[in-house]
Amino acid sequence: MRSLPLAVVLAAGWTALALPGPAGAVPAADVAAGIRQVQEGDFEGAVATLDAAARDLSGRPERKADLVQAYVYLGVALVALEQPDRARRSFDQALVEDPKLRLSPQTFSPKVVAAFEEARRAVRPGKGAGARGWILGGAAAGAAAAAVIAVSGGESEPPPFRNARMATPVIECPEGSADFPITFGVSVDAHNSGGTALTIDSVTVVATIVASPAIPEEVGTASNRPATAIPAAVPPGADAGVRVDSTLLCGNAGGPNRFNEWSVRVTLATSAGVFSLESADRLHVNIP
Repeated sequence: MRSLPLAVVLAAGWTALALPGPAGAVPAADVAAGIRQVQEGDFEGAVATLDAAARDLSGRPERKADLVQAYVYLGVALVALEQPDRARRSFDQALVEDPKLRLSPQTFSPKVVAAFEEARRAVRPGKGAGARGWILGGAAAGAAAAAVIAVSGGESEPPPFRNARMATPVIECPEGSADFPITFGVSVDAHNSGGTALTIDSVTVVATIVASPAIPEEVGTASNRPATAIPAAVPPGADAGVRVDSTLLCGNAGGPNRFNEWSVRVTLATSAGVFSLESADRLHVNIP
């Protein structure tokens, strides 16, 4: 498995939106798994996952949003693997499905944006059946906002999940602990404007050390442990606060007091699609 730094691909956060498909169709979680592999630097694995998902979704117009995001993130992975011709073909396919598609430079690296723009210039205007465009992008690091914006007549359609922030901004690793699980939580605002319940089918939390003054080499260390979301459904027409809990494994063999800070990204696979949000604040871990 080839693993490269995430900064090679993404300039900040990433996010994507998928629409649910009919029974028996490839689930949105398959596309989410491929996107997560991109985020974690497993680009070869992402290519296999997303290529298979795109093949399964091809020819299903009701799953076009899923197909578009599969092609986009397949292209991102191929750029990271230095396969520009295959990346361009993947971006071509995304643009055929949605000619109004754009990538946000606040989210994607200049290399990815340049490859996408080259493909976009080569797509004939009006090619494809997309009546609504999607800007795939993200807020700058530290901002809490989902980053898929539906564009239709200049109006924005906010996502159902936003405003991620730490529910437990400070936690402590007990002295003498070794691989000791400590729980932390993230709060997310949810709004269901639909006529049926909005269900959360699965949740993934990736926490990454972004500051460690005493041990700088810790920066970049990531944790991806099991997570839960409560409530698991938002009633139709309702607002709700969703609490996402996960754990870190900490070790504290004593010594001088120190701390580190973690960025936290939550990805929700739901009945309305796949949404990823980065917490607006950081998780502060004290190691006394």
